[in-house]
Amino acid sequence: HFRHILNYLRGCFVKDGLSQDVLRELAIEVDFYQLKGMYLMLCPPTPILSGTISLNGIFASAQAENTISSLSDGNFDTGACATFHITVTFDHPTAIKRIKIAGFHKNPSVWSPTNGKGARVQYSDDGFSFIECGIIPNNFGDEKCLVEVPMSTSISAVKCLRFQHSSFMGLSQLLLE
Repeated sequence: HFRHILNYLRGCFVKDGLSQDVLRELAIEVDFYQLKGMYLMLCPPTPILSGTISLNGIFASAQAENTISSLSDGNFDTGACATFHITVTFDHPTAIKRIKIAGFHKNPSVWSPTNGKGARVQYSDDGFSFIECGIIPNNFGDEKCLVEVPMSTSISAVKCLRFQHSSFMGLSQLLLE
């Protein structure tokens, strides 16, 4: 499938006519080579269209936007920063099979992009009782790239998704599939 990757780099890639199997295999390769633009073309994220974000203690000096839109804008220098946890509440139940996230990189002299390594990822159907579904991996925030959260379960319908850490938690991107 490398010819498709080269065509993308040349600016002449077209996914029309490729089978679902080829698209799936190509997405794996593109993810490995960290070609974010092509990956988003092949696997567009489920947008967080209508919902809210809540923070347990805003870390103002990080100058984060702390909005839903800043978590899905493709920019590693925008996002949300908090002490302890960031919670996303969806207006409609949302199914989640895969979570990809990135650390907040805007002000590295004030905020470490790795803040959140080892944090627990939890979901809730009611916004009160949370169940752990993954742990943020150790390579989180090391570079300006998305990392996949190893999930212990797929979630069929969730109201809230929370990223909870024992100290500081920062996200620049949140992609759900």
